[in-house]
Parts: sequence; C-alpha cells; structure tokens
Amino acid sequence: MRDELAEEVHGDLEEKFYSMVEKESLYQAKLNYWFQVIHYLRPFAFRKSKSTNTNYTIMIRHNFILTYRNFKRYKSSFLINLVGLSTGLACTFLIYLWVSDELSVDKFNDKDNRLYRAMEHRVRAENGIWTSPTTPGPLAEALADDVFDEVE
Repeated sequence: MRDELAEEVHGDLEEKFYSMVEKESLYQAKLNYWFQVIHYLRPFAFRKSKSTNTNYTIMIRHNFILTYRNFKRYKSSFLINLVGLSTGLACTFLIYLWVSDELSVDKFNDKDNRLYRAMEHRVRAENGIWTSPTTPGPLAEALADDVFDEVE
C-alpha cells in the first residue's frame, strides 16, 4: 500500500514540476518542488514507537538503580566518595565565586582599563618579603604632585 502511495505522490509532484517549468522558470519549479516535498512530510507518515520510555529515561533509571545497589553493598566507600565529590564541588564553586569577585573589581569606573594599584613591599627578617595592599597616606599626594598628572 505504501509503495503505491509513494508512486502516486511522486507522479503528482512530477506533473506539477513540469507544468511549473512551462508556466514559470526552472528555478521557481525547483523551489516549488522542494516546498511540496517538505509539505508532504507529515507526522502521520512516520511510524510511532510503541515504547513510551526513551533511551534517556532508561539510562537515568539504570544509573539510579546502580547507585542504590552500590550504596547498599559498599556503604563506607560510597560515603567517602560522596564526601569527596561534594567537597570538590564546593571548592570549585568557592573558587568560581572568588575569581568572579576579583574580575569585577572597579568595573564601575569608565576608565577601568587604566586603573593601577600601588602596593607596599616590606622586608622582614623572619618571614622574608611581605606585600601589603595598604600604602602610607601621603603617597597619593606625592604621586599626584611629583610623578603623574592623572592621579586623582
């Protein structure tokens, strides 16, 4: 039955194509032919699956069953792996928050690509070099007067 239907549809499309070539151009006929072919692709032409479960839902269900069985069989190693996984995810999330905070510093300023930060290096006998983000108060006035005109 389907072979007869396919042959009938093909014949109709071919007749329409040749009549369009005579009336219009070859380009219009080809364009109309493809439009009609796509138009004939209806949902009733495709065979429906009898199963309501897709491969994705079967896979998820199978993974949950395996997880449950492994938990019942190896409780201590399962809990160790679960603690390790949750710790790793928490650390990754905290690192992401820290990096996004560091990248968003001074983004409110229009000239944020021209901002610099002055830091203080101190040499300590017991710890070596110590760097501090704080600087002496008069440094800003000295930089503005002596070194740079752009210091605000």
